[in-house]
Amino acid sequence: MADRMIVMNGGIAEQIGTPLDVYETPQTLFAAQFIGSPAMNVFDARREGGMIKFEGLEIGPSQGPDISVKLGIRPEHLSLDENGPLEVAVQMAEPLGANTLLHGRLTGTQEVMTVSLPGVHPIEDRRPTVRFSIASEQMHLFDPDTGRRLPS
Repeated sequence: MADRMIVMNGGIAEQIGTPLDVYETPQTLFAAQFIGSPAMNVFDARREGGMIKFEGLEIGPSQGPDISVKLGIRPEHLSLDENGPLEVAVQMAEPLGANTLLHGRLTGTQEVMTVSLPGVHPIEDRRPTVRFSIASEQMHLFDPDTGRRLPS
């Protein structure tokens, strides 16, 4: 295993760093989606009034000017939270032993989302939606035109 890695895209180095640096602080949307399994969830969003807004939801806080962004959320950074702002209509649970992947759509949208939860989580038909939250420091923001990381 290397101490440093280069994430290449079309012959151009998108990011050079340690594997953990690239995972935790991806400098481009390409690097963010390339590193990690399952891949990072990405949504069109807007940073507005100190919050991130997308699909009628508000999560945050987020510092900076009011602009359009790409919001990246790693599946393993979502936490079960019965009062969380993110409600997922679960379409499939994939128990993998050490963790369970939930695949579904954000309720009321067409946005597909994957969640990775530690341990075994059987999702039953009588509980087709599950709520989640995410810490603001684990949200990743990218410029929608350049794909470059934005300060969050």
